[in-house]
Amino acid sequence: MKDFGDDNTFEIFYQVFGTIIISQGIFAVIIERSAGRINPRLTAEKITKKMNNHVVIIGWSHLALRIIEYMNEKEIKYVMIEENEE
Repeated sequence: MKDFGDDNTFEIFYQVFGTIIISQGIFAVIIERSAGRINPRLTAEKITKKMNNHVVIIGWSHLALRIIEYMNEKEIKYVMIEENEE
């Protein structure tokens, strides 16, 4: 007669349980990151929490492109707001 602990029951249980926990953690990270890409407001909120002393450029145009070139040359942080998502 076998004892309950003689076989690999606990080892298999912990392997399966560990795999499930790790998979759920990875899934949660993927969902959280995709939600930020899908929801522009959430993404903007995350960016604004991290950025200080930056320029806000509103609208894409030939002038905005020149301003961006200048900002890049001077290594000034900026954020662009554009109504058209393309």
